Amino acid sequence: MNNFSLSVVMITYGHEKYIREAIEGVLMQNCNFEIELIIADDCSPDDTESVVQNIIKSHPKGNIIKYIKHQKNKGMMPNFNFAIKAATGKYIALCEGDDYWIDPLKLQKQVNFLETNIDYIMICHGIKELKNDTLKDVDWRFDKTRLKFRLQDYLYQLFFHTSSVVFRNIELPEYINSTKILNGDYAVFSYILTKGKLYYFNESMSVYRIHLGGVTNSPLHKEGIKVFESKKYIFEHLNAITKFKYNKFIKLNFVIENQILLMNLRKNRYSINRFKYWFYKLQYKFLLLFEK
Repeated sequence: MNNFSLSVVMITYGHEKYIREAIEGVLMQNCNFEIELIIADDCSPDDTESVVQNIIKSHPKGNIIKYIKHQKNKGMMPNFNFAIKAATGKYIALCEGDDYWIDPLKLQKQVNFLETNIDYIMICHGIKELKNDTLKDVDWRFDKTRLKFRLQDYLYQLFFHTSSVVFRNIELPEYINSTKILNGDYAVFSYILTKGKLYYFNESMSVYRIHLGGVTNSPLHKEGIKVFESKKYIFEHLNAITKFKYNKFIKLNFVIENQILLMNLRKNRYSINRFKYWFYKLQYKFLLLFEK
């Protein structure tokens, strides 16, 4: 065994139907290094805990699971921060309780890359999307020929899923713990990418499950004003931390987010805000090409 380890962080709430598949995707990993699986249960109202405890007791690798159930519901962001802070590994991988991994060599492939490419701080891969019992490959990259990305690329478009990510375990800034942040993974990934580059494995090694109980389908996620304010808060801190190194990208992204908010509020597909949105997106894309 190598002398480094990896922490898998799994937050869960009400995932009784799905969490067994999520856990088994982690326990099937074939690695030459030690891993721990941290499951942070945000006081699930269903039998999620029974499913987890049964796996801990019956599975040959059940001993690598560190299960914590909060006595009161913290909310997604505080629970996510709690779980990240509990991670002790050199690397961190993410898999929420309703997603799952399908490649037993996923972690080994990703860690091998990070071990031999020190200028990369994070690695992700392609995914499959599961919706209404239909499984299909999806690729969210704006440029499907590229494998190497930077912070400004991520700010332009969210092109990877949390279940695909492995990153170096670095100390995160205090602002990420703020209750003003609605989308925790966005805050974490954008900060991490100020420290290094991202590599994309062109393989589908995990499944993103879309269902009515998922976070991206919850009413909270659809409250555009809260999402806008959350990103504004993140942008302000990114600028401060990087001494405005990415300011032109952040300013343009802020304008784009403002157009998205206006479109959502007016619920008008063909409003002037939609034309402005595409105009600013085009500006951003040209800026990326110029910076490449």
